[in-house]
Amino acid sequence: MNKISLRKHRYVGLVLTFALLAGCGKEWLNHKNELSLIVPQTLADLRMLLNNTATLTPSSNTIMEASADNYYVPDPILYARSETNVNTYLWKERIFTTGNISEYDSPYLRIATANIVLESLEKIAVTPQNRAEWEDIKGGALFFRAKNHFDLVQLFAAPYHSDRASESPGIPLRLNSSLTDPIIRATVEETYTQIVRDLTEAADLLSVTNRYKVNPTKPAVTSFLARVYLSMRDYANAYRYAKETLAWYDTLLDYNHIDSNAAVPFPAFNEETIYYVSMSVTPPSIMNFARIDTNLYQSFTETDLRKALFFRGNTDGTYSFKGNYTASSRQLFAGTTTAEMLLIYAECAARMGDQSDAITTLNHFLSHRYLADKFSPLIDEQYTSGDILQIVLEERRKELMFRGLRWMDLRRLNLESEHQTTLHRYSNDMLYTLEPNSPRYIFPFSDDIITSTGIPQNER
Repeated sequence: MNKISLRKHRYVGLVLTFALLAGCGKEWLNHKNELSLIVPQTLADLRMLLNNTATLTPSSNTIMEASADNYYVPDPILYARSETNVNTYLWKERIFTTGNISEYDSPYLRIATANIVLESLEKIAVTPQNRAEWEDIKGGALFFRAKNHFDLVQLFAAPYHSDRASESPGIPLRLNSSLTDPIIRATVEETYTQIVRDLTEAADLLSVTNRYKVNPTKPAVTSFLARVYLSMRDYANAYRYAKETLAWYDTLLDYNHIDSNAAVPFPAFNEETIYYVSMSVTPPSIMNFARIDTNLYQSFTETDLRKALFFRGNTDGTYSFKGNYTASSRQLFAGTTTAEMLLIYAECAARMGDQSDAITTLNHFLSHRYLADKFSPLIDEQYTSGDILQIVLEERRKELMFRGLRWMDLRRLNLESEHQTTLHRYSNDMLYTLEPNSPRYIFPFSDDIITSTGIPQNER
């Protein structure tokens, strides 16, 4: 077997083994000896693992988007979907009906890959010749580990609250490739501390640019730090990292120059994208049949270019979403963009009392979203800081719809009495309600996960 074939063999074996181990259950132990035989040995091996975008880059945010309030589905469509889809849509006590769930297994598969890369790196000496590649690989692995822990904590743990985080159960943190370490839930505080630690170290290691937007860079990491701190309601740090990201990358698409008649208006990897990641909505996902919430659609004025760029009309008078930054109707965008950073920056500036900075940032953003000859800039003297904050939150919802972020926003904003939202669904002539701060904002683990790991179940 030649060198290239051997490397490929080790790589394929590693990925297949991870696929078996992804659930973090008792079956891990059965593969302990196999894993020791296929550990990658060179930087080229590790780069091959990190470049496996099919394994590492997809997001697990689809189920959060399916639970949020950007859309509805008619009953005939809803009840033709899987039981898990129905349970998710109606915020049922029990969500998952199968043993293995991708929302849990897939992120831990990616975390396992990142841990193997990090441990293998420690066995490769750093030299002047390989330092740049060695550091880039380590930074990428830390980023992937943090991002997937973040996806998991948004699903399976309570939203971050500084008064309760040290006591609230978080998620199992997997920080090495050991198959025998006990699987226990860290606290929410410990979980977020680890996520921030990994991202901060990754930012120090990665370069500012990369040829491919699916590969993490310094701006990609700081943009995720801004997102993470926003979810924690740590607005000073969210502001800091949004500002830092924009200092490196601030290209904003001008929607005046995009064809609203196109079936897919936005190309993938467009110049506004800082980091590219998608989430699958291939059948039987309920998101393939999403109708835009009527009030949300009507919140877009006729001079708002997003109204024509984001939505397409259906034959029944409803609207569907076409504004993905993936050039696909079956892949929702879940990465970070300049627009998201501007909105984080503006929100945090408003919250910290810098109304002028918030308005300047908001005007810059909105001038790229409204008809050029119809846009009227916001004037500082006409608004209070509370007004500006409300405008930013409204624009955030409109701009970032179907990116897996609405669920995160509902969770964090429900902790602020003035921004709480009660969600409603109507189905089979019944009203289903999700109250602010309901325990149903935390997804349950499947029975199989509870049985195989022994971790405590989330109360619903």
